[in-house]
Amino acid sequence: MPFWAIVYCLLIILSGIGVVIMYKKRPTYYIPGQVLSSLCGVLMFLFYYDSFVHKPQSFLVILVMFSYILYWELWENRHLFPTLVAEKKNSSEEELVFFEEPFTMTKKAFIGFLVAIVIVSLPFLYVISQLMISYL
Repeated sequence: MPFWAIVYCLLIILSGIGVVIMYKKRPTYYIPGQVLSSLCGVLMFLFYYDSFVHKPQSFLVILVMFSYILYWELWENRHLFPTLVAEKKNSSEEELVFFEEPFTMTKKAFIGFLVAIVIVSLPFLYVISQLMISYL
């Protein structure tokens, strides 16, 4: 496995640990869910580079893992994404359970935030797409 992939896997693990530590008020299912999401992300790299574990026989395993990662990062972590200042409204009870203060930012900063997420996700999306193509 190349050095950049090892560093990327370490970043996945560290971000998973960081999110769990920072947001302790999340429901009880959150910690195992975040651990599973991080584990699936690292396993994708291990499968692709055939390091320590061999890739599964079935494409469906990869598809289910990728679907779970998308679900977890987009839906379960939706409260971690910032809110635009212009669209700020009264927080619902659900949001107040997770945070004392809502995380807000300007429209330009929000666009920068989304661009940064896309750029950081490109290596992961490359590995996932190449892993899926390898089953064809």
